[in-house]
Amino acid sequence: MPITRRQQILTKVETSEGVSSNPGASDAIQIFDPNYSDNVEQLERAPAGGSLSRSFSTIGRTTRQVTFTTDMRGSGDTTIPVDQPEWGKLLLASGYKAATLKKVTLGAVTGTGFQVAEIVQQSSGTVRGVVVGAFTSGGVLVDRLQTSGGHLAVVVLAGTFTAAATTGESSASTATASAVADYEGVAYQPTSQKLVQVSTGAWSGGTPAVGESLDVEVSGSKVGGVLVIADNAGGAFTSMNVVLMWGQMLNGNTLRTASGAGTATISADPVQILTPSLTLRHNLDGRRRDMLGARCDFQAQADVGQPLSFNWTAQGDLGPAIDTQPVATTGLSAIRAPRLLGAICAYGRGSGLYRLTTKRVGVANNGSINPNLDANRAGGSTGSNVTDRDPTLTFQTDQVHGTFDWEAMRDAATALRTAHLLGTTKGQIVGVVIPNGQVTEVTPTDANGVAAFDVTVKARSVVESGDDELFLVQL
Repeated sequence: MPITRRQQILTKVETSEGVSSNPGASDAIQIFDPNYSDNVEQLERAPAGGSLSRSFSTIGRTTRQVTFTTDMRGSGDTTIPVDQPEWGKLLLASGYKAATLKKVTLGAVTGTGFQVAEIVQQSSGTVRGVVVGAFTSGGVLVDRLQTSGGHLAVVVLAGTFTAAATTGESSASTATASAVADYEGVAYQPTSQKLVQVSTGAWSGGTPAVGESLDVEVSGSKVGGVLVIADNAGGAFTSMNVVLMWGQMLNGNTLRTASGAGTATISADPVQILTPSLTLRHNLDGRRRDMLGARCDFQAQADVGQPLSFNWTAQGDLGPAIDTQPVATTGLSAIRAPRLLGAICAYGRGSGLYRLTTKRVGVANNGSINPNLDANRAGGSTGSNVTDRDPTLTFQTDQVHGTFDWEAMRDAATALRTAHLLGTTKGQIVGVVIPNGQVTEVTPTDANGVAAFDVTVKARSVVESGDDELFLVQL
């Protein structure tokens, strides 16, 4: 008699997509309301004959879906390199990547102060970044930094921040940075790539080139193909970022150049560095089911007084199912999620930043997760792909008429900056920052007798190359 509450989920990045990474106790996450479902196609056909009776149907493609909730809470770690929060791994599988996060300590500030969610620049705009957190010299989280000795947590968009003159592009505030270092936190931003990092021994017979297609071989037989995206080894091509075009690539396989002359042997397990697939191991009170090649989509929401909670939907291939007990775990409840109380809910328009009354907030990735169909696989697909996204922020705020005219912003497509940061203790501060949003819907509503608006904001790219429309952070 299995008990519904006795469920466990383990997640671990795979070495080769669709091949189990065998997650263990260290890969456990704290979950709420888990559920799983399998989709097994039944190819129903009614043969013509002398009877209306039917025989067994043919079994077609099989896929698995697991849904669950996690709280947006920090790992509590502030030691570089910082331990990622449990939702970080799930974000990576949703088409996100770790951002470059810098700690920019400022001298005397002129102007109204540097604002969260604004873009800051150095060197006449050749160096740019998004402020995802601002702290006083005493380490207090603020919505704008106006005093000397405090620091900004900045996600780098372009260039390299140094101890130099720094300007806020919205606030027009200025200061000279006294120091720049890695920040003791993590941030995630979208990515449109699906990359694998591969290491090899020295090449024999010639090296490849960026943009070249390579064969993957085992004992002379072709088992896969990759496209070279970047060389990480200064021309030696012994460490490369590649896209797996077909098949598989494992430690010990041979890579061969397009000309056929150059070869090298893969010397370590390839590492999925962008949009990795997961093995998701679900245990329902003694029945363990694996999902292979899984990728995720999410939405998160919180009302006042509640933690910001992710609702995850993971999709992938059916893995083996066996009877075995859940693994023993420790520490899953050691950190409690911050609540939407005493939070920073800030909205930037033009040069101003407004801490408007906010009653609830939500964010949805609106990703498209589709199976990677492959007739070579027993289930008909090799994992899944993230093929689109449309990140959307929603919140409810009191109507304030012309002092912040949401309807006019919607009608004029006025750019909006938003920051929703929960928590006060470093390592446990989390939130969502959008530097360039577009108000698309403003719906009048009643909030316990107070006139309010339900506002929908679409996250838009900052620069043409994109992948910078929103940031999820642990500060």
